[in-house]
Amino acid sequence: MDQNKALNNIGKLKDFKVLEATGEAKQHLAETGRNPEYFPKGDTWFPYKDDVNDKVPLSDKNKFRTLINDDSISKEKVMQIAGLDFASHALHNDPQYIGYSKQLEDKLLSKYPKSFIDNNGGVDGYMRGLLSDDPEYAPYKKEMSFIDPEFIKTVKEYVTNGSKKAKKK
Repeated sequence: MDQNKALNNIGKLKDFKVLEATGEAKQHLAETGRNPEYFPKGDTWFPYKDDVNDKVPLSDKNKFRTLINDDSISKEKVMQIAGLDFASHALHNDPQYIGYSKQLEDKLLSKYPKSFIDNNGGVDGYMRGLLSDDPEYAPYKKEMSFIDPEFIKTVKEYVTNGSKKAKKK
């Protein structure tokens, strides 16, 4: 919440939960390469190994959750990962963020095919790339280098500061 104050527009700290992956959930993250895995409020299970018939239950159904295999990851890194995951997914409940996300999608579609964007994690992946300085997101930054830096600055300021008064570009 401190990293991404816009999350305060959709809930309070108690509305967010980082779940430590264990057992089948940990195995699922390892086998699918998804770490973390985001779950909106209301989801009570996820298909294990992407098989809808093999379900793993999740706790805290009334919270925004991110499931993380935190083995060999520092607490600081876990918080960065969770913050980005919540920002790029939970903020889909924030009208201003939705507008920025749609604008980013339109800008990306002006240069790249939808399949290219989707194969790179969709607009959410690019939004994480816009928000993060982690070297993992350098390819996203390079692919977005054609986008007006003022737009990027506005989106980052909105997510970081959470002000509903951030101007749209």
